[in-house]
Amino acid sequence: MFFRGVIYGYVRGRLGAAWAVAISAAIFALCHGVPILLPYMLALGLCLALLRVFHGNLWGPLGLHIAINSTASLVLLQTVFD
Repeated sequence: MFFRGVIYGYVRGRLGAAWAVAISAAIFALCHGVPILLPYMLALGLCLALLRVFHGNLWGPLGLHIAINSTASLVLLQTVFD
């Protein structure tokens, strides 16, 4: 909600949608703080921001983010308990 709501909305109002997608995705990737995952996080950030553009609301990116985090958590839990 912060990246696609606050940051995207702020930048879009000043620079337009394309810059808002790029800047919010880059900040999203950098804030996750794992250098080896930077390309993945940047790609994910772009996908989430584009979902925001195409859907016109936060539900699309929120749903995808929940699905990805849930999958990662389940895989981690599976490795811990196996």
